[in-house]
Amino acid sequence: MKAVRFHEYGELEVPIARSYPLESVQDAFRELERGHTHGKIVLRP
Repeated sequence: MKAVRFHEYGELEVPIARSYPLESVQDAFRELERGHTHGKIVLRP
C-alpha cells in the first residue's frame, strides 16, 4: 500500500508545511533554502 493511502486512512501523519503547483517548483526550493519549514514541502501536478 502506498504511503498516501496510509495517510488517507489516518494511519500515517506527515506534517505538510506548504503545497505548491509543479510550475512553482522554484518557489518551493526557495522556501526550502530558507530552512524555516516545519513539515514537508509538497509539489502537486
